[in-house]
Amino acid sequence: MPITDFLPQYRELNTIFTNAVNNGTVSYAEQCLITEFWNKYHDVKVFEKMVLDLVLKKDKATYILLLENIESEVKDNIRQYESAKESLDGINVMDVCLEAVREYDSPIKCQSEVVQKYWRELCSIEGGLDSIGFREHTQQEEERLWKQREEVKISHDEEQKKLVALYEKQEKFRRKSSKYIINLFGSLYNLSLVFNKIVNNYLAKGTRSDEKKQKVMKDGEEETKNLPQVSLTIEPNMIFRTKMYEKFLLLESKLVDNKYLDAELHWKSVHGNGKPDIKN
Repeated sequence: MPITDFLPQYRELNTIFTNAVNNGTVSYAEQCLITEFWNKYHDVKVFEKMVLDLVLKKDKATYILLLENIESEVKDNIRQYESAKESLDGINVMDVCLEAVREYDSPIKCQSEVVQKYWRELCSIEGGLDSIGFREHTQQEEERLWKQREEVKISHDEEQKKLVALYEKQEKFRRKSSKYIINLFGSLYNLSLVFNKIVNNYLAKGTRSDEKKQKVMKDGEEETKNLPQVSLTIEPNMIFRTKMYEKFLLLESKLVDNKYLDAELHWKSVHGNGKPDIKN
């Protein structure tokens, strides 16, 4: 499931939390949504996988925006529970479920009255048939009673089937509602704490490089500002006032004395010993 489906579900969960705080209870439908949310995401690996898929498949700006939205919803959930812990934990969701089951009581009662009406009518007709043999009667009268009995019995049986169907629906609903009888507000709060930690970790990883880069640039600018201002001007004849220049003069004098250089400081092609200069 993509995390884009998770976000609206979490917003809906927070709306239920808000309603529960304001009303002091939840509806059966809200309790079902709470339980279904818990069943989907109580394994935190499911949530972390969604976050990881988001980070890997979306560009940085998109996934950071989505994670920040999730972080906002998670923190809202945590805040709501912490501000009304006793109220939320005190909601008797079992009564909520039983009340939902009892909603079948009224239609069952009405249908039972219909069945009983046909049953009483059927009993009256059958009583007439039982007694008709002990008194004078016509063939037409007896046939009419049997026809009435058949019609009433058909109606009775049809209404009886409807009543049985209502009882079966109620029992099926009762079994289904038994899955939602646990108050999960505290459990969802603890789950939100884990969600918050996971989201914060991924947000930190996503923004660390930018923050580090900005810090390095800022530190570099500060160091540059703090460097002493040095002004260096090199004069054309500055080198001639150094010790290195004196060494050059000494070397030049030796080369002239040894006849490697002539008076104009040009290299000689032949030394005094008649041997050619190896540089030529």
